[in-house]
Amino acid sequence: MKYNFDWKRYASSIRQTFLNALLSYISSATGFTKKEFQLLAKPLPKPINNFIMVTMESILEEGIEIGIKKGEVLGIKKGEVIGIKKGEVLGMEKGMMKKAKEFAIKLIQNFPKLSDKKIAEMTGLPKADVSKLRKELKKKPNGLNGNGKKSEIT
Repeated sequence: MKYNFDWKRYASSIRQTFLNALLSYISSATGFTKKEFQLLAKPLPKPINNFIMVTMESILEEGIEIGIKKGEVLGIKKGEVIGIKKGEVLGMEKGMMKKAKEFAIKLIQNFPKLSDKKIAEMTGLPKADVSKLRKELKKKPNGLNGNGKKSEIT
């Protein structure tokens, strides 16, 4: 059965809207490439051929823009995840360092004859950090701060 469709009976904008929708559907359903659309449009009258090619360019550009936006969103999300993980690791490291310093201070205060090297081995702090803590504690009488509480050096 042959259908005769008189394009001239309809307004240009309706034709364009219909062709846009049809080309978008064909593009998404078939995955045709630009070259395949060129082959498809080649035997058609020149005005329709030109319209199809311009529409396909527009559809392809829109697809590229959507792909770029999705890629940016994905990249941002991935960056956020990496940033959160790095932040968690840094926070844990900082917390562990603080605990190690607190432990070193307690060892210096309770066992003043322990060497800096031994305290460094026990706490995991560098020997230079333990020596610095010991010097700072010596500056304060009996390792106490002005409130009468044991000193907490951070």
